[in-house]
Amino acid sequence: MIIAGIASLFARAEKSSRIASLAVCIIGVLYLVVGTFAKDPIFLAWLIGLALVIDGIGLLI
Repeated sequence: MIIAGIASLFARAEKSSRIASLAVCIIGVLYLVVGTFAKDPIFLAWLIGLALVIDGIGLLI
């Protein structure tokens, strides 16, 4: 998610899409931190879903 967020930061021209890409990068870092300490993988699935929803909204706008 971090790499995809960084790549889309440079690929997208609109400001709202760049903000969505930055949010995906932040969620990717949060995913790494939480992934090392989380005992429940459901929470990690929620983070991935949240990142995908944010990225999809950024593509629509």
